[in-house]
Amino acid sequence: MKSPAAFAPSTFPRSVVKIAATLVRTVALGIILAATTAPARAESTPATDDRPAEVLDRVIRAGAAGHWSGTLEYRDYGSNAPVSIPARAVVESSDTAPILLRRITFTDPGREIVSNDIAMFDSAAGTLREVSLDGGPSSEYEIAERVVRHEHDWRIVLRATGTDDQRPADLRLTWVCDGDRLVATKEVRFRDDESRTWIRRNTLRLQRRAPALDDLSGRWLVDLRPTPDSAPYTQPLVLSVGDDGAVSGTFYGSRIEDFVTCVAQGTRHLAFVTRDESNTYFTSARVLEDRIVGRTHSPQREFLSVWSARRPARPGK
Repeated sequence: MKSPAAFAPSTFPRSVVKIAATLVRTVALGIILAATTAPARAESTPATDDRPAEVLDRVIRAGAAGHWSGTLEYRDYGSNAPVSIPARAVVESSDTAPILLRRITFTDPGREIVSNDIAMFDSAAGTLREVSLDGGPSSEYEIAERVVRHEHDWRIVLRATGTDDQRPADLRLTWVCDGDRLVATKEVRFRDDESRTWIRRNTLRLQRRAPALDDLSGRWLVDLRPTPDSAPYTQPLVLSVGDDGAVSGTFYGSRIEDFVTCVAQGTRHLAFVTRDESNTYFTSARVLEDRIVGRTHSPQREFLSVWSARRPARPGK
């Protein structure tokens, strides 16, 4: 885990930085954690499910994917006062590997803390490993329990041995997905405490959301490189949302026709048609927090392009 200094200036409140540094690498799937004392309780018996673990993990990944916003609730490390700050997360589930890509943002008045990481499921070993994309160390948890009804109704419990507040501790993370709500709980049990009491550290409460239609308006720069190390090749995507919600614009210099959009599983999707003198191009895409990821297909040309688009950088940025 990165030190607090890696996330914010030294003037940033120590309590917020410490909570964020502890949380950023586990929150996107919905790790909630609020620093209040919970009564001691007996260890629960892990729930069983006859379906293969890789099937259950795949359902959980599908349910966690999407845009989320809510609050992080915790108790200040210094004053012990309850604190609540805005939080949001964008979670992407890979189509080709058992991983989740996660971008987490915590907002304190006037400041933001952003982290990017990967959650890797090893169903055969019964573990989940988190790898920071910002240079921090990785961590690994045992998947102690899975209760899965469908992709928007599940519960997963992770366990590990580590430290909390620089003290040796057992860690327990519980994620609960209930429709469009995601709540996760982190509890710790200090090994140097004779009472062996579980303490609830923080709580993250998230609601599934999707980018508003108006957020699409403006100019996007489409990256059409076939590989990241190819020579730069970009084309403009310009979208305009009218007062009546109708969307018009251009893509690759051609007028956009038959634009449609919907929100499914917490993500905004869109599709449209463009044409040149002799070919028709069918484009579909999904909108993430800071970019659009899409595919364009032309049957006449037997052509398929996979691309991503971002807002052009501002001058001086």
